[in-house]
Amino acid sequence: MYLTIQGHAQNEKCHAFKVKPEDVLASCHANDYLRAFQNVAVNFSAERKKLSAELLNIFKDPKTSNLDQCAAAYYLGEMRVPEAVDALRVKITLRLDVLHLDIDGLPVFPLDATMDALIKIGNPSIPAAISESRRE
Repeated sequence: MYLTIQGHAQNEKCHAFKVKPEDVLASCHANDYLRAFQNVAVNFSAERKKLSAELLNIFKDPKTSNLDQCAAAYYLGEMRVPEAVDALRVKITLRLDVLHLDIDGLPVFPLDATMDALIKIGNPSIPAAISESRRE
């Protein structure tokens, strides 16, 4: 399974990100040199927005597989992306289709990835969740 995922990921259009974790950590030790922090912080924020937008596009694309949508929802939740709330709300019943996956030996993956993401996003999700529950 790992090789399949790795091979598929390598064939996808790869978007290189410039800010590395070590850059962020180094900017926290800038020894009162504000410009060093500022440069990393601005790029970090821009790249986070770019990553969030790309994950949201994957999640909303109707051609995206169930696994890929669930993976995107997982990351959107981990990143606590409030801009994803409406898209997540629409697919709140999305569940990982484990019937078509070999999940032996894989780390824990939430079956209710969308609901889990909304919970992690927290307060920004409340109005959307209330709105969705009224529609039912």
